[in-house]
Amino acid sequence: MSREGAEGRTPAIEHATRVCRRPLPKRAAQWVSRTRQSVPDDVVSLVAEEQHTVLRTVETLWRLAIEPQATWIREGHLDELRSRIRWTTSIDL
Repeated sequence: MSREGAEGRTPAIEHATRVCRRPLPKRAAQWVSRTRQSVPDDVVSLVAEEQHTVLRTVETLWRLAIEPQATWIREGHLDELRSRIRWTTSIDL
């Protein structure tokens, strides 16, 4: 028996669409169907948390003069990372 609902959408796609408050792009819907994973309700905070982890890792590697992170920071990529975090945390899903 198929678990697909209206228009052939699986429960995972229904959940992801509800969380994102808009239809999923075709590739995202295919991924959700294939992996049978749902989008967590706190997806924005999870993404921001991961971005903060990346920022801390880049800063640590920079302090140790590890490349390419040292060059990235000289080129201003740390500001770009901070900008992405600000943008992510501004999203209201």
